[in-house]
Amino acid sequence: MIFYMLYWSSIRQIKWADYCKRGISTYDDGIPKYTGLQMHYSGAGYTGIGTEPCGFLPDPMKSAKIVVRKTFVIMENPDILSSMERRHPPEIWSGGIRCSGGTDAAYAITGAPEIGDHLIVAAMMRECGFLSSPDWNSATRGSTNHMKAAREHVDMSFEQYILLNKIIDNIVADAAKSLRRYA
Repeated sequence: MIFYMLYWSSIRQIKWADYCKRGISTYDDGIPKYTGLQMHYSGAGYTGIGTEPCGFLPDPMKSAKIVVRKTFVIMENPDILSSMERRHPPEIWSGGIRCSGGTDAAYAITGAPEIGDHLIVAAMMRECGFLSSPDWNSATRGSTNHMKAAREHVDMSFEQYILLNKIIDNIVADAAKSLRRYA
Protein backbone atom coordinates (compact mmCIF):
# COMPACT_ATOMS: atom_id res chain seq x y z
CA MET A 1 0.00 0.00 0.00
CA ILE A 2 2.86 2.41 0.73
CA PHE A 3 4.19 1.94 -2.82
CA TYR A 4 0.76 2.69 -4.21
CA MET A 5 0.56 5.92 -2.21
CA LEU A 6 4.07 6.97 -3.22
CA TYR A 7 3.27 7.10 -6.91
CA TRP A 8 -0.31 8.36 -6.51
CA SER A 9 0.93 11.85 -5.54
CA SER A 10 2.67 12.13 -8.93
CA ILE A 11 0.05 10.25 -10.99
CA ARG A 12 -2.65 12.67 -9.85
CA GLN A 13 -0.60 15.52 -11.38
CA ILE A 14 -0.95 14.09 -14.91
CA LYS A 15 -3.12 16.28 -17.12
CA TRP A 16 -5.02 13.49 -18.88
CA ALA A 17 -6.55 15.90 -21.42
CA ASP A 18 -3.03 16.44 -22.81
CA TYR A 19 -3.08 12.80 -23.94
CA CYS A 20 -6.76 11.91 -24.30
CA LYS A 21 -8.40 14.35 -26.69
CA ARG A 22 -11.86 12.86 -26.21
CA GLY A 23 -13.78 11.36 -23.28
CA ILE A 24 -12.11 13.40 -20.53
CA SER A 25 -14.71 15.35 -18.59
CA THR A 26 -16.45 15.57 -15.25
CA TYR A 27 -19.16 13.13 -14.22
CA ASP A 28 -22.73 14.10 -15.11
CA ASP A 29 -23.20 15.79 -11.73
CA GLY A 30 -20.03 17.91 -12.15
CA ILE A 31 -17.78 15.87 -9.85
CA PRO A 32 -14.25 15.74 -11.28
CA LYS A 33 -12.93 12.44 -12.61
CA TYR A 34 -9.50 10.91 -11.95
CA THR A 35 -9.26 11.96 -8.30
CA GLY A 36 -8.39 8.52 -6.96
CA LEU A 37 -7.33 5.00 -7.85
CA GLN A 38 -8.49 1.61 -6.69
CA MET A 39 -6.20 -1.40 -6.96
CA HIS A 40 -7.37 -5.00 -6.75
CA TYR A 41 -5.57 -8.33 -6.51
CA SER A 42 -7.05 -11.71 -7.43
CA GLY A 43 -5.20 -14.97 -7.25
CA ALA A 44 -4.67 -18.37 -5.70
CA GLY A 45 -8.42 -18.92 -5.73
CA TYR A 46 -9.20 -15.70 -3.84
CA THR A 47 -10.73 -12.41 -4.92
CA GLY A 48 -11.28 -9.28 -2.92
CA ILE A 49 -8.35 -10.00 -0.64
CA GLY A 50 -6.41 -7.01 -1.85
CA THR A 51 -8.65 -4.13 -2.87
CA GLU A 52 -7.06 -0.82 -1.91
CA PRO A 53 -8.43 2.70 -2.58
CA CYS A 54 -6.19 5.74 -2.78
CA GLY A 55 -7.39 9.32 -3.16
CA PHE A 56 -11.04 10.31 -3.60
CA LEU A 57 -13.33 7.88 -5.42
CA PRO A 58 -16.63 9.59 -6.28
CA ASP A 59 -18.43 6.23 -6.52
CA PRO A 60 -16.42 3.63 -4.56
CA MET A 61 -18.92 0.81 -5.23
CA LYS A 62 -18.77 1.39 -8.99
CA SER A 63 -14.96 1.55 -8.85
CA ALA A 64 -14.84 -1.71 -6.90
CA LYS A 65 -17.06 -3.46 -9.45
CA ILE A 66 -15.00 -2.22 -12.38
CA VAL A 67 -11.63 -3.17 -10.88
CA VAL A 68 -12.79 -6.62 -9.80
CA ARG A 69 -14.29 -7.25 -13.26
CA LYS A 70 -10.88 -6.54 -14.81
CA THR A 71 -9.28 -9.38 -12.87
CA PHE A 72 -12.25 -11.70 -13.49
CA VAL A 73 -11.81 -11.23 -17.23
CA ILE A 74 -8.21 -12.39 -16.89
CA MET A 75 -9.12 -15.38 -14.71
CA GLU A 76 -11.90 -16.37 -17.13
CA ASN A 77 -9.51 -16.22 -20.12
CA PRO A 78 -6.29 -18.12 -19.40
CA ASP A 79 -5.02 -17.31 -22.91
CA ILE A 80 -4.72 -13.56 -22.28
CA LEU A 81 -2.19 -11.44 -20.42
CA SER A 82 -4.37 -8.37 -19.89
CA SER A 83 -7.97 -7.24 -19.82
CA MET A 84 -6.98 -4.92 -22.70
CA GLU A 85 -7.17 -7.99 -24.95
CA ARG A 86 -10.88 -8.41 -24.16
CA ARG A 87 -11.85 -4.76 -23.72
CA HIS A 88 -15.43 -4.09 -24.64
CA PRO A 89 -16.56 -0.76 -23.18
CA PRO A 90 -18.57 -0.16 -21.10
CA GLU A 91 -18.62 -3.74 -19.74
CA ILE A 92 -14.92 -4.61 -19.91
CA TRP A 93 -12.10 -2.08 -19.62
CA SER A 94 -8.35 -2.43 -19.75
CA GLY A 95 -6.31 -1.98 -16.61
CA GLY A 96 -5.94 -5.56 -15.39
CA ILE A 97 -2.84 -7.69 -16.01
CA ARG A 98 -1.92 -11.29 -15.17
CA CYS A 99 1.29 -11.88 -13.20
CA SER A 100 4.14 -13.48 -15.12
CA GLY A 101 5.37 -16.98 -14.45
CA GLY A 102 2.25 -19.00 -15.13
CA THR A 103 0.43 -17.92 -11.97
CA ASP A 104 -3.29 -17.43 -11.71
CA ALA A 105 -2.80 -14.06 -10.03
CA ALA A 106 -3.68 -10.67 -11.51
CA TYR A 107 -3.68 -7.03 -10.49
CA ALA A 108 -5.96 -4.29 -11.75
CA ILE A 109 -6.30 -0.55 -11.27
CA THR A 110 -9.21 1.76 -12.00
CA GLY A 111 -9.71 5.48 -11.54
CA ALA A 112 -7.56 6.96 -14.30
CA PRO A 113 -8.52 7.00 -17.96
CA GLU A 114 -8.48 3.46 -19.37
CA ILE A 115 -5.01 3.60 -20.94
CA GLY A 116 -3.67 5.23 -17.78
CA ASP A 117 -5.04 2.37 -15.68
CA HIS A 118 -3.36 -0.12 -18.00
CA LEU A 119 0.03 1.62 -18.02
CA ILE A 120 0.02 2.28 -14.26
CA VAL A 121 -0.67 -1.34 -13.33
CA ALA A 122 1.88 -2.61 -15.88
CA ALA A 123 4.62 -0.31 -14.52
CA MET A 124 3.77 -1.16 -10.90
CA MET A 125 3.81 -4.90 -11.57
CA ARG A 126 7.14 -4.73 -13.40
CA GLU A 127 8.74 -2.69 -10.60
CA CYS A 128 7.48 -5.17 -7.99
CA GLY A 129 8.70 -8.18 -9.97
CA PHE A 130 5.20 -9.48 -10.75
CA LEU A 131 5.54 -8.83 -14.49
CA SER A 132 8.61 -9.83 -16.50
CA SER A 133 10.14 -7.37 -18.94
CA PRO A 134 8.98 -9.43 -21.97
CA ASP A 135 5.43 -9.54 -20.58
CA TRP A 136 5.58 -5.80 -19.83
CA ASN A 137 6.69 -5.17 -23.42
CA SER A 138 3.83 -7.32 -24.70
CA ALA A 139 1.25 -5.65 -22.46
CA THR A 140 2.31 -2.09 -23.26
CA ARG A 141 2.99 -2.37 -26.99
CA GLY A 142 1.08 0.57 -28.45
CA SER A 143 0.67 -0.91 -31.92
CA THR A 144 -1.52 -3.92 -31.07
CA ASN A 145 -5.08 -3.95 -32.41
CA HIS A 146 -6.60 -3.74 -28.94
CA MET A 147 -4.34 -0.83 -27.93
CA LYS A 148 -5.12 0.96 -31.19
CA ALA A 149 -8.83 0.63 -30.38
CA ALA A 150 -8.26 2.00 -26.86
CA ARG A 151 -6.21 4.91 -28.26
CA GLU A 152 -8.87 5.66 -30.88
CA HIS A 153 -11.54 5.62 -28.15
CA VAL A 154 -9.91 8.73 -26.60
CA ASP A 155 -8.28 10.14 -29.76
CA MET A 156 -4.72 9.52 -28.53
CA SER A 157 -1.91 9.49 -31.07
CA PHE A 158 0.80 6.84 -30.99
CA GLU A 159 3.33 9.55 -30.03
CA GLN A 160 1.14 10.72 -27.13
CA TYR A 161 0.84 7.10 -26.00
CA ILE A 162 4.63 6.61 -26.01
CA LEU A 163 5.12 9.83 -24.04
CA LEU A 164 2.45 8.92 -21.48
CA ASN A 165 3.95 5.45 -21.10
CA LYS A 166 7.39 6.97 -20.37
CA ILE A 167 5.95 9.46 -17.88
CA ILE A 168 4.05 6.78 -15.96
CA ASP A 169 6.99 4.39 -16.07
CA ASN A 170 9.27 7.10 -14.63
CA ILE A 171 6.79 8.00 -11.88
CA VAL A 172 6.46 4.38 -10.76
CA ALA A 173 10.23 3.75 -11.02
CA ASP A 174 10.94 6.84 -8.89
CA ALA A 175 8.43 5.69 -6.27
CA ALA A 176 10.09 2.25 -6.19
CA LYS A 177 13.52 3.86 -5.69
CA SER A 178 12.16 5.94 -2.82
CA LEU A 179 10.65 2.86 -1.21
CA ARG A 180 13.91 0.89 -1.51
CA ARG A 181 15.80 3.78 0.05
CA TYR A 182 13.60 3.65 3.14
CA ALA A 183 13.25 -0.13 3.35
